[in-house]
Amino acid sequence: MTQKQPPLRTLRALHPNWTGHLDLYPDGIVVHREHGDRGTYTLDDGIMAIEWNRHGADRYVAHGDIYMQHGIEPVDLGALNWVSLRKELFRASGLRVRLPGTGYEVAIRLGTTDMAVFEQVFVAREYESAALPSSARTIIDLGANVGYASIYFGLRYPEASITMVEPDRANLDAAIENTRALGPRVTAHHAAIWSDDGVVSLRRQGEDGASLESWGFQTSRNAVPDGEVVPSMTMSSIMRASGCAEVDILKVDIEGAEIELMSDGDTGWLSAVGMIIVETHDRFRPGSDAAVRGALATLFEELPPQGENLIFRRKERR
Repeated sequence: MTQKQPPLRTLRALHPNWTGHLDLYPDGIVVHREHGDRGTYTLDDGIMAIEWNRHGADRYVAHGDIYMQHGIEPVDLGALNWVSLRKELFRASGLRVRLPGTGYEVAIRLGTTDMAVFEQVFVAREYESAALPSSARTIIDLGANVGYASIYFGLRYPEASITMVEPDRANLDAAIENTRALGPRVTAHHAAIWSDDGVVSLRRQGEDGASLESWGFQTSRNAVPDGEVVPSMTMSSIMRASGCAEVDILKVDIEGAEIELMSDGDTGWLSAVGMIIVETHDRFRPGSDAAVRGALATLFEELPPQGENLIFRRKERR
C-alpha cells in the first residue's frame, strides 16, 4: 500500500475516547484518518477486528453505517458523539450528567478523555477508600484535569477548601466550570507542579508522535517543539498561595512529574500532609514509582491501593 492509493472503503467509527474515520486499504491495512494510527484488520458480517501497531487489539461492531467499539451500545454515553434524527447524524460536543444521590451536575466533553476520567472517579470510584479520614478541611488536587476528583472530594467533605492545579488551560477552564456549584471554597491555579517556581513546557505528544490525549499531557523542563510554555510551582508555593499550613488530602495525578515533586527540590512540605493518593507513571517515566515510595517511606505508611492509585497515610495520624 502507498499513501497515494485511495482506500477501498471508509467507515465511520466510535470509540469511548474519539470519533473518526477508518480508511480500509488492500492487503488488510487500516489507517485512522484523523490520528494517523495504522494496523491490520479483518471484516466479517459486521464485525471488524483490528490489531493496531501501537495500541494492540480492538474490535468494532456495525450499528447501521457506524462501527462502534465492542461493548458500546448505541445509548451509551461514549457513543453520544453523534445524535441520530430521522437517520441523519449530527455531532454533539458535550452533555451534562447528574450524579446519583447528589443532584450535582457535571459536564462531559464528548470526543475527549473526559468519559474515561468520569468512569474512573464516579463509576470505578478510584478515590473511594476505607482509609479516607472522617473529615477534611484542606484538599489539594495536583493534575486536576476537568475537576472530577475535586468534585468527588468536595461532595464528600462539604467543609473542605479545595485547590486545583492544572497545566492545560482548556482542562482548567472545564474544571472551573464543573466545580462552580461548590462555591468559593474551590480555587484554581493554571500551573504545572514542579521542583521549582518558573516555567516548563507542556508536551502534548509522545516520543512516537501520538497524541497524549487531554488526560496525559506531560511537563518538561526542556523546550518541546510546538510545546506550550506554562508556569511551574512547587508544592510549598501552592500551599502558601492557598493559605494552608497543613493538607489533609493530597491527590496527585501529574503524568510522571511525581519524580520532580518527590525527589527534587524541597520536600519539607511532606510533614504537613496527612494523606497522599497518587497515580504513578512508570510506563512512560521509569523511576516515578520508586521516587514516590522512596520519598514517603519514612513519614508515611502505604495502604492497599485503590484502582491505579497508591494510598499513603502519615504515620503519626493513625
